[in-house]
Amino acid sequence: MALASTPALLEALAIRVRRCLPLAVWQEVFERQRGCNVLFEEHHLTLLHADPEDPVTGPEAALLQQGLRALATSYHGKSDYSAAPSSLTLFRHPQRALRMATALRQRVQDMRFRVGIHTAPCHLGIFEAQDRHWVVVLGPERERAASLAWNAAAGAMAVCPASRRALGAPA
Repeated sequence: MALASTPALLEALAIRVRRCLPLAVWQEVFERQRGCNVLFEEHHLTLLHADPEDPVTGPEAALLQQGLRALATSYHGKSDYSAAPSSLTLFRHPQRALRMATALRQRVQDMRFRVGIHTAPCHLGIFEAQDRHWVVVLGPERERAASLAWNAAAGAMAVCPASRRALGAPA
């Protein structure tokens, strides 16, 4: 569902983009375009937040992000690039998030992840910049998914009650 562009949503997106994406993206969207081409939508989504047990830096971090994004795409997920160095993937179906979480355990055997899966209505900022389509989750849902992951044991996943219900399991 499309949302009206409000100053609060635009400001939240500008802060997130400035803090977490390349400066050139922020400049294109908020200086050159003045935020005019930003769309805001609300969707009921399942967010998968994944953090490696041990911090990854340098070229290895970029390769890990690339691999996680490819894995997300293979499960019909959309990556929120503003989550780096963590991984935040948006899914329309919680089953696909669960499959990706399971694949993380099987495909990345030398690395363990803490995973949080959270299902809720989410506000999205959507825009084009640097010849790429960007989707950024705004609001508390991204923090709730991250909190689930941070509180999970390494190699495990934490699933919120709404996701459990959506998956057909008792909450």
